[in-house]
Amino acid sequence: MTHSFCITIDKEAGSYLKLMYGEVNYIVIDDVKKLPNRITEIYRRLTT
Repeated sequence: MTHSFCITIDKEAGSYLKLMYGEVNYIVIDDVKKLPNRITEIYRRLTT
């Protein structure tokens, strides 16, 4: 079974992504430049 995971920079996304992806299957990053530093956290969430 595969699950979707969403990474977005949309600050308003929290209001609708919970409905689409559940509580833990998405992450909102406020600045796309921070993405490389968040990759480890995102990977950990996907593999646990």
